[in-house]
Amino acid sequence: MKVLYVRNLTAMVTEDKLREVFESYGKVERVKKIKDYAFVHFEERKQAVTAMDALNRTELCGSDLEISLAKPPSDKKKKEEMLRKREQRMMKSMAHRYLLERHNTRFPATNFFSFPTRSLDPPTGKKKRSFFRFSRQPFPVVRRG
Repeated sequence: MKVLYVRNLTAMVTEDKLREVFESYGKVERVKKIKDYAFVHFEERKQAVTAMDALNRTELCGSDLEISLAKPPSDKKKKEEMLRKREQRMMKSMAHRYLLERHNTRFPATNFFSFPTRSLDPPTGKKKRSFFRFSRQPFPVVRRG
């Protein structure tokens, strides 16, 4: 890594002052100061390591600098995007489930094989026909006797 993390800075330290101090060890591409810490970007890793070894625990504007190699930036945006997409999928699934449940309560599912149907044959006067056209039993009942 060619970025140094510099902490324990006072309010009097500016980005220009940091650039001036660190440029004696190599070409500085960028300096970003945030409150009491800063990131110093070097062109080469070797230059960054040399500056870290030389300037760590040295005094600048009344405070001792604490310098280390910066950690690589986390993929925070990627993680946030992944979580956002997961949440969208979950919400879509929940909405779909809700609509299915609502539809099923308004229009109950019909199973055409289990519900009785009326006979389409005209009624005869001899014998009262059964209301059910088909037997509810899965196999025909054989009566002996």
